Amino acid sequence: MIAKTTTGRSFDSALGYAAAALTTQQRQHKQPKVALLASYNLISDDWQGMAAEMAAVAQGSRCQTPVWHTSLSAQPGEQLSVEQWRAAARQYCQGMGADPYQHQVAIFQHHDTAHAHIHIYINRVRLDDGPALDTSHNYARNVKTTRQIEQELALLALPEQRTSLRDHSAATQANRATVGAILTHVLTEQKPTTLAELTEDLKGHGITTQLATNSKGTYGISFRQGDGQPIKGSAVGYKYQQLVTRLEANRAEYETEINRLRHELEQKPAVVEIVRPDPAQQAELKRLRDERDEAYEKRTAMQKALLNQRPKTVVQPDPADRTQIEQLKQQLQRTYQAYVQQKEKADQVPDLIDKLGSLQQQYGGQAARLNQLESVLE
Repeated sequence: MIAKTTTGRSFDSALGYAAAALTTQQRQHKQPKVALLASYNLISDDWQGMAAEMAAVAQGSRCQTPVWHTSLSAQPGEQLSVEQWRAAARQYCQGMGADPYQHQVAIFQHHDTAHAHIHIYINRVRLDDGPALDTSHNYARNVKTTRQIEQELALLALPEQRTSLRDHSAATQANRATVGAILTHVLTEQKPTTLAELTEDLKGHGITTQLATNSKGTYGISFRQGDGQPIKGSAVGYKYQQLVTRLEANRAEYETEINRLRHELEQKPAVVEIVRPDPAQQAELKRLRDERDEAYEKRTAMQKALLNQRPKTVVQPDPADRTQIEQLKQQLQRTYQAYVQQKEKADQVPDLIDKLGSLQQQYGGQAARLNQLESVLE
C-alpha cells in the first residue's frame, strides 16, 4: 500500500475532485465512479455541504492550508472490501495524528483506474481548537503508517525499493505541496479562463508549465518550480482534464457576471447628451479666460516688484538727542507733579469759602446778640 499526500487551501476544489461526476457510459451501466465510504464530524452527505462545513471550521484559524488530501492505493491486483478500506482509512488518520474524533474527515473510493484506491480528505484544523495537523516529514510518516496498515490488515507489502525512490522523497513531497498550493490559489483567486492565462499567472509565481501531447492531442500537463523536478498535474491533484474543466467553470462564471452587468446597464436610463457651447459662448469664455490670465500676470508682477523693492533707511538718533529727550521727560514729569499739587490745593478752596461763610454768619448772630445785651444794660 502506498500513500501520496498534498495540502491545499480550497475544500471546494479538493472535494469537488473527490466527488467527480459519473461518465455517460457509467450512468448507462449504473456503475458508480465515486463512492463515499465514510465521514467523521460531518452532517452533510454531499461534497458541497461537506466542503462548506470544513471551510466554516477552518475559517477562524490561522492555518493557511487546512486541506489534507491523501491518495491511499493498494497493490496492483489486490482487492479490499469496503470494511477493509474503511479500517485502512481510519488507521491511516490515527497514524498521521488526525484522530477522526477530533478532525473532520471524508473518505471517497474511486473506480476510475485499474488499481483500487481511496481518497482521504482531512481538515487539519481540529474541532477542539488544538494545534493543526502537522505536515512535516509526510513522506516518512506515510511509509511508516502504510506499513502498519499492511500488517494489521494482512495486505501485500509494497516492494522495499519503492520506499526509496526519488519520486517519493521528502523534498519532492514539499515541492508538490508548494506547487499544489500555488496552483489552487491561482485557480480560485486569479481565476484564469484559458491555459494561456493559467500559464501566464503561474509564471508570476515562478512556475512554468509543460503540456504532454500525442497524435490525438493534449493528454497531460506538468509543472516546474524554478530549477526543481517537473511535477505531473495528477501529483498535485489537478489532472489535465480537471484543469480544463476548472478553466471552463471560471469562464462560465465570468460570462455570468458579464451578462449580469450587461443586464444592469440595459436597465439604466440613457446617457445624457452633452451640449457644447455655441460660438458666442465660446468667445465669451475666451474673453473671461484672457482677463483672468491678465489679472494673474499683474498680480505676479506686483509681487515681484514688492520683493525687489529696497528697504527704507532707518536713521538712528544721536546720543545727545537721547539725553535731551530724557531731560525733557523728567521736566515734564516735575511739571505734572506740581500741577497735581496745585490742583489739590485748588480743590480745597471751595471748602474754605464755605467755612468762612459759616463763620461770618455765626459772627453776625453773635454781634447782634451782643448789641441786644448792651442795650439791655444801658
